[in-house]
Amino acid sequence: MARPAKTKLKMYMLENIDMNNLIEVDKVERYLLMYDIQKKLEQKIKQHEVVVETVNGSQSFLKENPAINSWTKIEASMMKLLDSIQFKNDTKSDKAITNIISEKPRDKIVAMKRDLL
Repeated sequence: MARPAKTKLKMYMLENIDMNNLIEVDKVERYLLMYDIQKKLEQKIKQHEVVVETVNGSQSFLKENPAINSWTKIEASMMKLLDSIQFKNDTKSDKAITNIISEKPRDKIVAMKRDLL
């Protein structure tokens, strides 16, 4: 079952792309898949904290939670993918006008995602 926040994010993204462009639709779907993975990693980080104890035979030591590194990689991939999505009012030719008259969809999505954390 989709979370209301994810559903809202998906609707917003799909409303702001050309739905006839299957490549852009696929990018949105991939972004949302990464969103799910990132949320699961965040749960693991909250559950196990930032540092985890590793037991190796008779040794025991602390190390960084591996989910943090994975989360960072997913975040970077999401930002790169988000930059590649061609939103309707975020074309290269009228980027200056878009910046003046309205918030870009990419920025709004980043802000929406930040609010969900």
